[in-house]
Amino acid sequence: DNACLLDAIVRFGKENARGIAVVDNTVTDAELEKLHEGGVRGLRFSVWNPHNAVVTMDDCLPLSQRIKDFGWNIQLHMSAAQIASYAELISSLECKVVIDHMGRLEPKLGTSDPAYKVICQMVDRGNTWIKLSGPYLNTYQGEPWEDATSTARAIAQFAPERVVWGSDFPHVTEKNKPDERDLVEMIPLWLPTEQARKLALSDNPRQLYGF
Repeated sequence: DNACLLDAIVRFGKENARGIAVVDNTVTDAELEKLHEGGVRGLRFSVWNPHNAVVTMDDCLPLSQRIKDFGWNIQLHMSAAQIASYAELISSLECKVVIDHMGRLEPKLGTSDPAYKVICQMVDRGNTWIKLSGPYLNTYQGEPWEDATSTARAIAQFAPERVVWGSDFPHVTEKNKPDERDLVEMIPLWLPTEQARKLALSDNPRQLYGF
């Protein structure tokens, strides 16, 4: 039910906000058009935890074909191993693709995770972005998440024109929720130059979400 999402976009103003909806392939064309008019610019597939997933990758390809003319993206929250496993399917998507939470690479491996090369190959295709978010999901050291910072910086350096930043508010997976100010203060650590910050926080989101 994306009603709350649509209401939030109205409250923020469609000139200020965009939404990522969750649907399966039973959604009608009229419903997709309503979502687009309401400010939605993508669909999220969160399959990292199969116990609470409400969508399946079976719907990913057919939905990507239905939304590509809207200019939407498919946002994928998957483990690094899942990304590698579904690499052929993901690479076949003709719409924009967003890899969520830095690809959920194995924290102890970081960019040495074999899936990182797979993600880089996807980025090189030209239609894939990576979201720099969720340091607490990409760490084995804990706060201040220095291992996640190393991963984020490496990704941003590899693909400065294909990264966007996110706070991951309201941190629904976390019992002890991080302070938003701490996350914002990590931006210059992850994106150490003014140009990198401009790309990740302004130029890239404008291109990806149609601001």
